[in-house]
Amino acid sequence: MNESLECLEQDIENLLAELVPEDKPYHHARMLRDYGSTAGNATGHLKSLLCGNHCHIPLQNGELIVGDAQQVYFCEFDGPAKRTYPIIVET
Repeated sequence: MNESLECLEQDIENLLAELVPEDKPYHHARMLRDYGSTAGNATGHLKSLLCGNHCHIPLQNGELIVGDAQQVYFCEFDGPAKRTYPIIVET
């Protein structure tokens, strides 16, 4: 969740690129015998770790309760891929 401003989004992308550069020799980027392929998505895992992978948003009368400037972001760091988005409503 964050404010949806183009300039802020670019700053976030730049920060993640600086913290998790694509050209680093990551331990994960190697052949994994048990997995049966090369694990070339180390940066996706690390960026997801930094950003988190879930959020909790209260609902009222079927509407999200968020601030005026808050937006929900889905960040795809290892794709594009076909994804499902579970929404769990707890009462």
